[in-house]
Amino acid sequence: IMALFLALNRDIGVTILIVTHDPAIAARCPRRIVMHDGRVRDDNRGVLRDAVCLL
Repeated sequence: IMALFLALNRDIGVTILIVTHDPAIAARCPRRIVMHDGRVRDDNRGVLRDAVCLL
């Protein structure tokens, strides 16, 4: 599924929002946003544990 999402983003520019607590999934995303108690705590491209993935 992740390969499909990444291909859709790369090939036709589709934006996909993925919410995950899995660091392996988050690591495949080019942008990750960490939220805690409804607030953005971090928005970067580094290594994150719990993240919202934006493609």
